[in-house]
Formats: sequence, C-alpha cells, structure tokens
Amino acid sequence: MTDTERLKNRLEEIQKEEKSKESKEKEYMEEMKTNEEKRLENEKQRKKLREEEEKLQQNFSNKLGSDVAQSKKLFGFLKRYVLIGIVTGVPGIALTYLWDKWQENKMVKDLYEKNIELVANPNNKDLAKEYEFLRRKFYKAYDIDKIERLVKTSEDIEKLKNDNKLLEKLNEEIRKCREEYEKNLGNYIENQIVSEIHEETEETTVVEETEEDEEPEIRR
Repeated sequence: MTDTERLKNRLEEIQKEEKSKESKEKEYMEEMKTNEEKRLENEKQRKKLREEEEKLQQNFSNKLGSDVAQSKKLFGFLKRYVLIGIVTGVPGIALTYLWDKWQENKMVKDLYEKNIELVANPNNKDLAKEYEFLRRKFYKAYDIDKIERLVKTSEDIEKLKNDNKLLEKLNEEIRKCREEYEKNLGNYIENQIVSEIHEETEETTVVEETEEDEEPEIRR
C-alpha cells in the first residue's frame, strides 16, 4: 500500500469516526430532548394535580364552613379513606377510619349506620336502595369520585407500592379498621337481638293483659 493509499484510508477512517461521533451526539441530544420533554410533561402533570387538589381542598373547606388550614388535616383523612376504599373495596371499613376522626358530621354518621344495617341485613332490597342513595349523596357532596381519580393518578400509589414501611402502615390501619368495623357490626347485631327480645316480651305482656281483660267477659 502506497503512502497515498494509506493517507486516503486514514481520511476515510476519520470521516467514519466523525460520522459516528455526530451520530452519537445526535442520539444523545434526542435522548436529552426526550428526557426533557418527559420531565416537562411530568412537571406539568404534577402541577395540574396540585391545582386540582387545591381546588378540591377549597371546595371541601367551603362545605365545612371553615378555612383551608382548619380543614386540611380532615381532608387528609378523607384522602386516606378514599385510598383504603380503593385498596379494600369495602366502603364500610374505610368509613370506620373516617368515623373516628369526623364524628360530628351527620352525613358520615347516616352513611356509616346505614352501611352497618346493610351488612347485617344483606337481603333487604329497600335498605340497599337507601344505602346506595346515601352513598351517592355523600360521594357527590364531598367530591369523593374526584378525590379517587386524584389519588389514582397521583404518585401516591407508586410510592406506596415501592415502600414496605408505608405498606405495613397501611396494612395496620386496615386491620384496625376491620376490627373496629366488626366490633360495631357485632354491637349492632347484639342491639338488634336485644331490641327484638324486648319487643317480643312487650307483645307477650300485651297479649296476656288482653286475655286477662277478656276473661270476665266470658264468665258473664
């Protein structure tokens, strides 16, 4: 190979090296651009979720007749209730958790008690309709559906999934909720039995009194 040919080959190698370098730089820039676009999109989404949560928080505060600072903790409980409801699929268990923190709310009380009744009397269609009506009313009044969408689209579930400590804490909360719910359900059933026994006793007493009143009439 002559010197001229060697020089020519070297020039070709340089060209290839440069093209390869340019190609790598282009790929890198495209990747950076893609990553930046992703970052901007993620930031945009996070901002949108923050604004949505702030709006829900403000609406919640307005409905309670308090300022955001006062209702913020309660709104946090509400979000937690929604998360537990998503995980367990059992509104009653979640309501138990909320019930402990929000006992003065009549709508929560009504829905909680109606849920207990429905579990104790699962074949009562009228009761099921009443419960469903109250549930929808509650969901609409406190934007539960919107909060549920917020929780599902936020990073909360992803963080929860990848953090064993958070998972253990949630499991502990669900366990306590189940225990409280079962206890209250047991109390409700026990009260129902006592009430029925009391009613039966009263009916028996009334029947006996009626029979005693009728005896003199027969003797006549």
